[in-house]
Amino acid sequence: MRHLFLAGAIVLGATTTSAAQQLAPRNAEPIKIVLVNVTFEEAIGFVSKQVGIEVQFDDSATRERLNAKLTLKLEGVTLEEALDTITRVSGLTYKVVDAQTILIYQLP
Repeated sequence: MRHLFLAGAIVLGATTTSAAQQLAPRNAEPIKIVLVNVTFEEAIGFVSKQVGIEVQFDDSATRERLNAKLTLKLEGVTLEEALDTITRVSGLTYKVVDAQTILIYQLP
């Protein structure tokens, strides 16, 4: 079983969004995430519930990637930093669909 541990506020590259497509989560407070041996799908679900956004998955986001196990510890990060970290370590990325929705897809 593969384990991955991330500590601190790690930014692995920003996802670019236009001014018209900025996320506007219901909860904009800094995020604290401590998850142990959970799937990507569970991790992104936790974040979406914590901040109040909807997550959609493109067909390119394979079941294998969505079920990959992660262990994460992030404290005091923004929503975008959390999304960037969680998606990139899983070989995925996201784009903003509207103010409260993101679309997850596989990196090209």
